[in-house]
Amino acid sequence: MRSITAALNAAAIGQANCLVVRGSAGIGKSRLIEAARDEASGRGFQAVICHAVQQMIERPLAPLLESELGDSVLRGTGTQPASAPAIAPASGWFLLADQLFGAIESRCAAGPLLLVLENAHWADPETLACRCRSSSRTGRSTRRRRCTGCSRK
Repeated sequence: MRSITAALNAAAIGQANCLVVRGSAGIGKSRLIEAARDEASGRGFQAVICHAVQQMIERPLAPLLESELGDSVLRGTGTQPASAPAIAPASGWFLLADQLFGAIESRCAAGPLLLVLENAHWADPETLACRCRSSSRTGRSTRRRRCTGCSRK
C-alpha cells in the first residue's frame, strides 16, 4: 500500500505513473486495488475501472472501450462496445487509441485520475500499450494533468 500511496501523492502534484499489482490467486490483489480506489476517491481522485476478461484478448482496446472512458469515445461513432472491433481495420485502432487518450486527458484536466486495469493478463497488447502510454503522456502535458494507473495481474 505504501507504493500506491506514494504513486497517488506523486499524481496529486502532477507526476504520472503506472503500477502493476501481481501475485498468486487469493493473496489480496483485489482488496489492495479496492483500498487504492477508496484512498484515491477520499483524496478527490476520479477513478475509472477497466476489466479485462479472457474473451477480450482478441479485441483491441476492449477493456478501455467497455469502461466509462469508452462510452464517450464510442458515442461519437454510433458503435456499442461489444461491436467495437468491427468499426475499423487495424489502422483504425490508432484513431480509437488517440480518442481514448483524449478522454483520459480530459479527465486529468478536471483533476487527478486513478485508472485501474483489472486482470491485465487478459488484456490485449493495444490496451497494455495505452495504459502505460497514458500515464507517461498525461504526466508531461501539464501539471494539471495527472494519471496514476494500477493493473492487477
